[in-house]
Amino acid sequence: MNGSGTSQFRWLPFSGRRHAIDDAIEPNTSGRTLCGKPVPKVPAQWDKQAGCWETCWDCDYIWRCRENIPLNPAVSRSKLTKVAPELTP
Repeated sequence: MNGSGTSQFRWLPFSGRRHAIDDAIEPNTSGRTLCGKPVPKVPAQWDKQAGCWETCWDCDYIWRCRENIPLNPAVSRSKLTKVAPELTP
């Protein structure tokens, strides 16, 4: 989290999972998820059920590292498909 206590990222249902994106990405513009997937158009809103999609564990890992949040103990490294080398503990 930044100094004001707010997150630099938000969660976005995309491509069958909940991915994290930079909070500066405006709705209806393109961007990338933290795990590197291109998002052609970030929706302004989505179906409430989409917020219940399974989490992208790569985004979760990167988000936690960047926000200085303890890693999720329920997520083994084997669930990660790729990890930014600079964030590997």
